[in-house]
Amino acid sequence: MNTPQARRLPVKWLLLVSAAMLYIATVSSVTLGPMDISFGDSLRALLPIDGAIPPHVEVIIQQVRLPRTLMALAVGAILALCGTVMQGLFRNPLADPGIIGVSSGASLGALSPSLCLAALRQKVPCCLNSAPFQFLRLLVVRSLPF
Repeated sequence: MNTPQARRLPVKWLLLVSAAMLYIATVSSVTLGPMDISFGDSLRALLPIDGAIPPHVEVIIQQVRLPRTLMALAVGAILALCGTVMQGLFRNPLADPGIIGVSSGASLGALSPSLCLAALRQKVPCCLNSAPFQFLRLLVVRSLPF
């Protein structure tokens, strides 16, 4: 019997399209934001040219947008690698973090300090009003998934 084979996209084209999409996403992440900065000014801020653009634009691009973009690229690559390792380890293409309890462990780790600080506050209320404990409480409350 003749069964039609599914047409597959060649690997070279797949890599080329993926690289182009990554480039577009990276450039748009650096150039787009609440402050209106043109594409040319964004690129000039990344190059070592003195006096080409206003200093505040250079600060926004180099200290806010570029680190945010690089961190997003790094986190995305690490998550992709972790997912690939998990799927290969379990030999299951549908493997997710729930298989080994990573999601449950993360929620337990996020909730435990909040519960411990609440119990400690009832026993020793005077020292928990200090700045370090208030900061720790703020971090714990902000990390809860609401």
